[in-house]
Amino acid sequence: MSNKKPLPIGTDIFEKLINDKSYYVDKTGLIEYLKEKKGDVNLFTRPRRFGKTLNMTMLYEFFRIGGNPKLFNGLKISKNKVLCEEWQNKFPTIFMTLKGVEGNNFESARLHLMGLVLDAILSFRDLSNSEKLNDEEKEIYKKLKDIEKYDKEKQNDLITKSLRFLSELIYKHYGKKTVFIIDEYDVPLDKAENNGYFNEMISLIRGMFNNAFKTNPYLEMAILTGCLRISKESIFTGMNNFQVFSVADELANDYFGFTEEEVKEMFDYYDISARLDDAKKWYDGYRIGNKDVYCPWDIILFCSDLREKIDIFPRAYWANTSGNSIVRKMLENADDSIKQELEELVAGGVISKKIKQELTYQDLYKTNENIWSVLFCTGYLTSVGRTSSTDFQLRIPNREIRILYEQQIMEWLKESFREKQPLLNNLYDGLYEGDAEKVEKALTEILAQSISVRDSMARKDYKENFYQGLLIGLLTPNNKGLVVESNRESGDGYPDLILYTRNYSIGIIIELKYAESPKKFQEALDEGMKQIENNRYIKIFDDEDAYVVRKFVIACYKKRCRVAIK
Repeated sequence: MSNKKPLPIGTDIFEKLINDKSYYVDKTGLIEYLKEKKGDVNLFTRPRRFGKTLNMTMLYEFFRIGGNPKLFNGLKISKNKVLCEEWQNKFPTIFMTLKGVEGNNFESARLHLMGLVLDAILSFRDLSNSEKLNDEEKEIYKKLKDIEKYDKEKQNDLITKSLRFLSELIYKHYGKKTVFIIDEYDVPLDKAENNGYFNEMISLIRGMFNNAFKTNPYLEMAILTGCLRISKESIFTGMNNFQVFSVADELANDYFGFTEEEVKEMFDYYDISARLDDAKKWYDGYRIGNKDVYCPWDIILFCSDLREKIDIFPRAYWANTSGNSIVRKMLENADDSIKQELEELVAGGVISKKIKQELTYQDLYKTNENIWSVLFCTGYLTSVGRTSSTDFQLRIPNREIRILYEQQIMEWLKESFREKQPLLNNLYDGLYEGDAEKVEKALTEILAQSISVRDSMARKDYKENFYQGLLIGLLTPNNKGLVVESNRESGDGYPDLILYTRNYSIGIIIELKYAESPKKFQEALDEGMKQIENNRYIKIFDDEDAYVVRKFVIACYKKRCRVAIK
């Protein structure tokens, strides 16, 4: 393992990744694409954790005057000698990532933004003594550099005009137009909407972008990234030089995210190809235009885990990172019809929806139907086809994201059953006491009264996952002090659920099966019990002789179930 390149875990700075000799999935083809297809202003919208910041820092190192060309030795772009001669390290470049522009109030966020603007200004200190600037132009630079000394009104005026002024001064000094690279442009607006100062923040951001990118004769090119494609009318007013590459577009669709070939090459390099199927089930499924891609964050972390233990069970890395507040808010406010369609998605189904490619934060919550556009743009849903420019067939990308939905649906279930606690108590008692009949009766009644399981389109494994998620939600927490774990390794496999008391008295194995019809309940129960025995699932309890081990199989069909115990 020591002779392999380190994995770039948590590294989104291109220069550091290359200098550390970390494994790099070469995305420098994006430079050639920009050369061929670029507009004056180019926006790439992709879900979080899809390598946006790494790509932006890569572009920064390639374009900026004073950059190190050796960083690109051996990479794809280095083979294009003509392009490198024309573009590499030839442009004054301003890089800003707005992902940290947030705060509980506008003043806090405004100060963050002003700090980024000041960093950009100070990165061109040579302008202070430039012989190519006259005294008036040097005074303008001094005002920009001293932005913190002014009152708030003057500061805001300078924030909105700073990038435009700076690009003009840069042109006078270098004789070159400026490349702007703005990462996560929509994060300040997301945070502002969530914390109640949206109007103030959008006024500031709109002013800054319009001055820098609209009819600016000193602009060479701007590249922006974000999760949502915010309406031009709300932030990019009047920009006719604006080009968008969204998750629905077939253009530039393999420069963010890992392709099948790139994942296979990485797994081959680290000698973990035996787990490619698991990687595909858990972390593939995102469709950018007509290209299937994996989430880079997941693949890198899964590779790291597999290098430590080749048979480790996949984890929900992406779902456990900081979430999009808009998505959480919309899921929490979903009405019954939305919840039913989410249930269908969790069961493996596909739904047809109109997707709005452009959104405004002011209109985001006016209709619940906007939830589908947000979930699609942020990676919680992906397309499996479309019948028009706006009509998409949507599904959950993979097992990892399904876990997130299951957790939310379980929250809804818990709320609906707060007044039905006796039913849950009967379920807990039945499991604790080893009473299959009590478990079956309680669970059947719960299924009858709970959410609508519209699973006619679902595959069998999706259905079993749905009921597994249902039980996890119902059993966590419980009044018996049972610890609940799912898919924990035991024996020669991974039982669906393991429950145990911390005082080593009771251990419970639960295997979930889906019966294709009521006539196949017994067949499903027999299959589940055989799986428990053959895979030695009870081995996890071997070291504690005090455990009384109960082996349950629960077979479900729509809103009915049968339970067996041994």
